Amino acid sequence: MDDKHLRANPQAREFYDMLNKFYQENKKETSNIYTLFSNLNYWNKLTKQDKNKQYIVVYNASGSRLKSAVIDNEEKEIVICSENYYYSTDSQNEAHYLSAIFNAPIFSKNIKIIKSSRHIHKRPFSFPIPLYDNENELHRKLAKKSQKYHSVVQDLVHNNPKITSEKTKMFISQKLIKLDTLTKEVVFKV
Repeated sequence: MDDKHLRANPQAREFYDMLNKFYQENKKETSNIYTLFSNLNYWNKLTKQDKNKQYIVVYNASGSRLKSAVIDNEEKEIVICSENYYYSTDSQNEAHYLSAIFNAPIFSKNIKIIKSSRHIHKRPFSFPIPLYDNENELHRKLAKKSQKYHSVVQDLVHNNPKITSEKTKMFISQKLIKLDTLTKEVVFKV
């Protein structure tokens, strides 16, 4: 926990202390986790994110279809919750390359073959995804398409704040199909 931040922000400290007290009063007696922060940071899931690189590729842990986005962690530091998984890198192109592969419909179809029910978890990394190579034209094309589609979705959401995720999916799905050919060549060697 960032004690320096809490000391500089007395209202945040007061709020945390109140939540921590509630946690301590209501936790199971058998629990060896004595503070709220220790509970939230179980297995260092919060503190290890403190060392994330500039670009984060976030994807859903469950669902019928893999969805991915690239976040610039330098603009606004974020914490990824347990409903999502992430990969961090200092290369914007590498982040978009991976996100393009994850967003390709063919990739979701192949994940469905190996996953049980709606759980995706770390299965995307069980595929032979080559490390990003800036000298590889296919890798650069995937990264460029991902950047383009991210901009399209960002503009769509910015200009239509009430748009649903379903409408966004319908709008972008035809574009994502264009990722299939490149993803087949790079990951599935077809």
